[in-house]
Amino acid sequence: MVEASAVAVEAGGGGGAGNDRVFRERATFVLAAYLLAAALYNRGVESLIRWATTKPADLEPVSMLKRDYPQIAANLASEIGMVARTADAVWMSVRRVIEPFLDPRLRELCSPPPGEGFDARSFIGRQGSVFLIAGEHQAAQATPLLAAFAEHWLTTAQEMALDYPARRLDPPATAVLDELPNATPIPQLPDIVSDSAGRGVVIHWAAQSLAQLEDTFTPPRARQLLDNTTTLSVWGGLKDSHALEWLSTLAGHHEQVRAQHQNEGWWSGGSRTSYGVETVPTLRPGDLRTLQRGQVLVLHRALRPFLARTVDIAQRPDWAQLRGDVETVRSGAMAVDGFGFAQTSRDTPLTR
Repeated sequence: MVEASAVAVEAGGGGGAGNDRVFRERATFVLAAYLLAAALYNRGVESLIRWATTKPADLEPVSMLKRDYPQIAANLASEIGMVARTADAVWMSVRRVIEPFLDPRLRELCSPPPGEGFDARSFIGRQGSVFLIAGEHQAAQATPLLAAFAEHWLTTAQEMALDYPARRLDPPATAVLDELPNATPIPQLPDIVSDSAGRGVVIHWAAQSLAQLEDTFTPPRARQLLDNTTTLSVWGGLKDSHALEWLSTLAGHHEQVRAQHQNEGWWSGGSRTSYGVETVPTLRPGDLRTLQRGQVLVLHRALRPFLARTVDIAQRPDWAQLRGDVETVRSGAMAVDGFGFAQTSRDTPLTR
């Protein structure tokens, strides 16, 4: 959550430099201590907000941890008592994470009654589907929470795979992370993607541009994410020359026959044609930028690149059912049980 909130700030122009990484690591410890204290004494989000925003810092969590976790309590007391200049940098990172909870709707969402919290292991095991939808402004505010939830879901699914005979989920679980840099900038996603497919955890992610990925994850980590992703699908409209050149390189080259006509004059026997072979890019940068609507470049493992066509959702054979589902969700008429599962005729609840 600390890393995700920092990504949101830096992507918005806040920037991070110098010892910012050190401060974030210390903020991670403070938040972990707060969460541990809250869990031990059944405290809610309100306590986290008070501990993080009170000046001078509230010492209550230190006293709560002293008996069972004296070392953590001592370290937390040291963080609280550090010099003002250092403290300001650390507590700024802490408050970035706590800030979304100031929204009553998010606070309510993250404050379920005892025993009714989200159990990712049980939910995935029951083949449930969870949807997190936020508008442009809400997503920016909730980025730390969305990223933390998505990472928790993904890592839980990977851990569950080890309990299966083939050490992969059966049936597979799928995560769709639309607008990845804006909504769920999971710091560890490049590492998670490298191991997910082999465990039956399929991850689809989407971003607007290569520059956006580099700004979110840093250029080296963005390259790692792209390299670890099994299949890349690229739509037209890109205008970044660097990205277009890179994609053109990935698409490779091919040989084509070149004909050359020479006119040597009437007295020299007229014209003649010679043939040769030249190597040319399979797709030039300009070709990639101007891909037709509905056309997509697919780069999959070691296969040669190919162009595919997408199907408009209204042309799908199940469009009537999809449209009906959308209208049901938007109207709030969907029947759900007390745990948020859709009430269906099937034995296994499907949707949350």
